[in-house]
Amino acid sequence: MSVPRLVDGGHYRDTVFRGLQQASDLQGATFVGCTFDDGVLREIRLAGCRFLACEFVACDLSLVDVSDSVFRDVSFDACNLTGVNWSRATATLHDPLEIDFRECVLDFGVFRDCDLERRRLAHCVAHECDFRDAVLREAVCRGTDFAGANFDGADLRGADLRKARNYAIDVRTTQVKGACFSLPEAGALLQGLEIVLDENAG
Repeated sequence: MSVPRLVDGGHYRDTVFRGLQQASDLQGATFVGCTFDDGVLREIRLAGCRFLACEFVACDLSLVDVSDSVFRDVSFDACNLTGVNWSRATATLHDPLEIDFRECVLDFGVFRDCDLERRRLAHCVAHECDFRDAVLREAVCRGTDFAGANFDGADLRGADLRKARNYAIDVRTTQVKGACFSLPEAGALLQGLEIVLDENAG
């Protein structure tokens, strides 16, 4: 089966793109209920595109430019999304940013100021990600590796970070009330509080 060709301004509904190799930028296209399976859209610009109720599975979208594009009810499963700046995507009351990630690589991603309330970033690798001032209230972040991630000013109230690891969250600048953490990783929350932990105290 041939893979449909993507064109600027195209409208695609309930289409399965399996093995798509998109090397050129795409502008003003709309995708409704579409599935992208094992595709490569690396380093292209998705300018002013709309993705509604779509699913990406095992795709390479590293360094994709999502400027002014809409993502509503979009899931990413086992995808490479290294270096994507999600703060450039469109996020309005009418078109909120609704993205979920499972077992994805999100390294060097930018989520600054993004509203990810009740979204899913589960079992991912999110090294050096920028979550400054992001809203992650009641988000599911279980099992994710946050080595080097910056959460300054983020709202993590009620978030689920059980089995998450390698995070460095400063509770003086980050809201964590009601968030769920696992031991021993939760010990990282004490960093910066000038508290001495004595493991050998009797």
